[in-house]
Amino acid sequence: MQEKRIVVHTAIVGDDPLIDISKLSSLTRLLRVTAYVLRFLGKLGGKSTQTGPLVAAENSEAEEFWVKQVQREHFDFEITHLNRGQQIPAGSGIWILAPYLQEGLLCVKGRLEQSELTQEEKHPILLPRSKYTDLLILHEHNRGFHLGVIATLSRLRERFWIPKGRQSVKSVLKSCLVCRKYSAKPARQQTGQLPKDRVVACPPFTTVGTDFTGAITVKTTGGALQKVYIVLFTCAVTRAVHLEVVSNMSVKRFIMSLRRFLARRGCAKVFYSDNTKTFRSSCEILKGFKSIIRQPELKSFYHF
Repeated sequence: MQEKRIVVHTAIVGDDPLIDISKLSSLTRLLRVTAYVLRFLGKLGGKSTQTGPLVAAENSEAEEFWVKQVQREHFDFEITHLNRGQQIPAGSGIWILAPYLQEGLLCVKGRLEQSELTQEEKHPILLPRSKYTDLLILHEHNRGFHLGVIATLSRLRERFWIPKGRQSVKSVLKSCLVCRKYSAKPARQQTGQLPKDRVVACPPFTTVGTDFTGAITVKTTGGALQKVYIVLFTCAVTRAVHLEVVSNMSVKRFIMSLRRFLARRGCAKVFYSDNTKTFRSSCEILKGFKSIIRQPELKSFYHF
């Protein structure tokens, strides 16, 4: 008896997507990449000879591709029934929307048939919650300069109907970094203690804070206009204020204003200022002067 061997080859075809949408965070980039891939596939099949930059028709084709892909993933059962000319069972989650197919896209009839809206607004495209839907929501949100939930949903409903749309839009907008930055609440903290220099009684201008303000424009003796600045000296205890006018914010002008202030108000014990270059340079100059007057040769000169 002759033995026969039968070899069976089994091929498993994976339903991998054309493009991994999870690696893209922008709808514009997704549509452009998809349009270029579809152009390449069209050239392989001899159906396309388009070259150069993308045109509007290719972007529309890419958008239609992703809408059909998302609808097929979530509503394959309903689309199959409609393609066969059958009614969708009443147990379907979208049966209440009375969906129908228009050029391969699943649309809803709605209740605005008698209105004067456009056909897209009367019968929007049904779009379930997916990664593509999230990118679409974020795109409309950014295109409208970071609209709120209601305004973003209103723009989306001009073409699409998203089940639980308000909840979906609100969830996506929470991930917008710009909106989170401007809607963030300030941190709360307990009241801190004031430093000792601010609460201990002492003569005016013993503890001083200084800063620049301005610029302001003044008229000179000849009638010409000149820009000047004001050096503000304020007492940290009594809140008394002393003003000095300077022609610029250089180190030389500040030290001259400081000399006039000390000559008028007396020596100060503590000075507070910000970290600007003028104040830091003045501090280094004053530290150098302090080291000079502490030299023994100078002390022997002015001590009798």
